Amino acid sequence: MHNFARLLITLHKLNDLQCAPLKEWTEAFSPGEREVLIKSLRETLPTSLLGHHDRLVAQGKRSLAPVQNGICGACQLRLPRGHVRPKLEPDLDLCDHCGAFLEWPKAPRTPKDIKLKSPAKSRERLFLTQ
Repeated sequence: MHNFARLLITLHKLNDLQCAPLKEWTEAFSPGEREVLIKSLRETLPTSLLGHHDRLVAQGKRSLAPVQNGICGACQLRLPRGHVRPKLEPDLDLCDHCGAFLEWPKAPRTPKDIKLKSPAKSRERLFLTQ
């Protein structure tokens, strides 16, 4: 079983190195070093993900697209209502239009995650500031 966060990080790096190399990446590595880095990243991915990534890269596309407000970041088309953010366990989903892996935004914090200050401390602070 692969760690989902590591898969996303690896796909991000691989996209940045292969699809449209970022200026920082091209200046930081020589072409030979870049190829070695790409090879080492590819070895960490499962073959099923790697095959899909390679097909998209061969078409000149990125294999990972962020989702914002229900819109795929690769093709800029609204996802069908059937695509819902995975709630329980993260999973790589594919865009129905372009086939890119979808990267959902991090879940917003729930009210129970937010620690409220105790009323006594709030009153203390109120009296100290007056």
